[in-house]
Amino acid sequence: MLGVDIEPYCLALGPGSSESVSTGLALLRGRGREPLPLALGGAKANGRFRVASSHEAMVGAAEFPVAGGLNETVLDAYLELLNLTSGLHLARIWNFVPRIHASDSGGLENYRSFCSGRSMAFEKTYGPDFCARLPAASAVGRMGNALTVAFVAFAAAPKHFESPVQVPAYRYPSEHGPRAPSFARATLVAADGLQWGFVSGTAAIRGHASQHPGDTRRQLEVTLENLRHILAQCGLGGESRPSGRARRHIRVYVKHPEELELIVEAVRGLPVLRGDAVTYLQAEMCRRELSVEIEITDRRPAA
Repeated sequence: MLGVDIEPYCLALGPGSSESVSTGLALLRGRGREPLPLALGGAKANGRFRVASSHEAMVGAAEFPVAGGLNETVLDAYLELLNLTSGLHLARIWNFVPRIHASDSGGLENYRSFCSGRSMAFEKTYGPDFCARLPAASAVGRMGNALTVAFVAFAAAPKHFESPVQVPAYRYPSEHGPRAPSFARATLVAADGLQWGFVSGTAAIRGHASQHPGDTRRQLEVTLENLRHILAQCGLGGESRPSGRARRHIRVYVKHPEELELIVEAVRGLPVLRGDAVTYLQAEMCRRELSVEIEITDRRPAA
């Protein structure tokens, strides 16, 4: 899937932290080691996760080798994550899924197996109404045979948002798998005088159907329009942002590296503003026919 000579991409537990976890992705453009949101220090082990926490928030990450079925690995990993963050509110989860389009021993695609394990863990922990608590998230394919999970959780209760032009992922029909994907399109939360906005991995999906298979240029048009809709929905739209402590990180997943310049030019139309950090990574998307996905993390002074 990935070029062997491309720099690997890692997530650190905080700015300046020596603690990091591999995503199994290759860096195409940007920084090869980036911190998870929040300036937290003092990372320590908590089960299989490495975490850093304060009285207001927790960040963490872990790699889970897949020895048996992916469904069981995901269920186990998520039950540990949900136990670890008990008493907190998950705001954002990043998932890097091995061999995302391969099939498991039962013939189920790994992404769909991942979705099943994740959904079962949420339901087992939160009960039948778990969808109301689902945070923003992304899931892309990585190299190797390990599942990487990273998260941000807060003491403060977040608000979750859905897109006016997309079916909520947790309501996808069964044609997309035995259990629907478990995430919100965006999540906002206020902590320590800041408002954090997390926009999930967003691709060329309208309703629940993929758009323009094989045509990256047209997929980009739909993806960017979808982003504008969800940014407006949660109040993060517009072509200007507050000054001071405002920051935005845009992460772009690219299936075909030879299309990087096309994608870079299109992403400038978000618009990308002064002070934005943009990272481009090579990855497989959750659906074979999709070739680009974009996510946003927004930090600004709380209103």
